[in-house]
Amino acid sequence: MLRSRRTSVLFILGVAVLGGLLAVKVLFFPQTPRESAAPSASASAAPSLSAVASSSASVGADGRAVCDVKVPAGKEFSAEVPDDYTWAATSDGARYPVSASYGPTVQVGHTGQCFAHNPTGAAMAAIAALHAQSDSQAPDSERRALLSKHLAGEPLDAPQPKKADTQVFGYEIQGYSPDRATVKIDILSQKVVARVAVRVVWEDGDWRFDSNESELTPQIVTEKGDLARQIFKSKGA
Repeated sequence: MLRSRRTSVLFILGVAVLGGLLAVKVLFFPQTPRESAAPSASASAAPSLSAVASSSASVGADGRAVCDVKVPAGKEFSAEVPDDYTWAATSDGARYPVSASYGPTVQVGHTGQCFAHNPTGAAMAAIAALHAQSDSQAPDSERRALLSKHLAGEPLDAPQPKKADTQVFGYEIQGYSPDRATVKIDILSQKVVARVAVRVVWEDGDWRFDSNESELTPQIVTEKGDLARQIFKSKGA
């Protein structure tokens, strides 16, 4: 059953962060120059997903878009943060990165599909799917289209609207093959970083969300050296 973890993964992350504040040692992030850290989750409104994703692609009866994302030459096994990423946000305010080159390149309602078939694309897909599954305005049909065939038959609860003052800090590829990847995602909230592991699998030309419940248990990052290696730095003023 996926009901409990579908309702609000990002809300659970927020609870984990608040719990971490009671721990003996928690890694805090002071105010830093914009070139060295991602902007706060309460920063100015993020652009729409439509800023990088097209809504004109062919979509099947199952809600899955027909994808054809080209991996840049020499980047077939690269896990680097996309050079062209920008910020999008869920209807509840959680901010996450999107890329015109690595995905999502197709918008289907409130969700994004079509990611590059390399480690970076897997990371961007894991991040986008995690946020889509917690978006209170994304209908079941859109969220279900992001799931692997292994999970597609599981029941979904509609996420309840909950303010999510969070933003993706970075990611790290825990394991990768052309067929599947596990991505550790660091999420910043109230200057504390929580981590959640997400698995995706390559099916029908795109990465699909395939996590077990145990992989969505958030952990507080308490050591600076344990932070994700791939970090989304702030851009702009």
